[in-house]
Formats: sequence, structure tokens, C-alpha cells
Amino acid sequence: MTNPILSAVLSICDDKKAENIATYDLKSPQFTDFAVVCCAQNTIQIKAIASELQLAVKDKRIPASEILSSGNANSGWVILEIPGIVCIHITLQSIRDYYDLDGVYSRRMGKA
Repeated sequence: MTNPILSAVLSICDDKKAENIATYDLKSPQFTDFAVVCCAQNTIQIKAIASELQLAVKDKRIPASEILSSGNANSGWVILEIPGIVCIHITLQSIRDYYDLDGVYSRRMGKA
């Protein structure tokens, strides 16, 4: 993985103690190059990971011009997107399992 944006995202997820971090190489011109799926132990940690990623874009620690957000920590699932580069799912493990996010992405393109 040589993409600096993806590397920065993964580093922040790791620093914030996200669990079961998986990266999928999509290379999809209609959607995004990568998907990252990670878990948090609770909604407070989801919010912390999402907030840190948003702050990192604002502070230019992640070299991107914008980051989009969908969902909220209280729902147990936040999706952040750096358009055209990476889509980041931060979920509780139960939600990740229920929606089979890893299965969806691995069937689609394969693990990076």
C-alpha cells in the first residue's frame, strides 16, 4: 500500500485502537480505490476514531481536500469517505457481522 492517504487513515485507526482493520483494494472508477472496515468496542470509540480522521483532514495530516460523513456513533456505524480514494466503515462488531461488510467487499474485488 503506497497510497499516502490510505496509509494515514490506517495509522490513525490503529492509533485509536480500532480492531479487526481490513483494507479492500477496489480500484473502482465509479466509486473509490479502497475500502477500510474496522471495529470499535463502543459508540464512544466510534466517535473518537471518526473525529480524529476528520480532524486529520482538517489539519492536513491526511493530505485530502475533504472528508464526507454519514451515520453517527450512536447508531453503531459511521461511514467516512475521502472521495475517490477511500471509504471508511467504523462499526461495532455486531453490525459488521450482521451486514457481512467483509463478505460484500471481498466478493466484490478482493482483499488488499
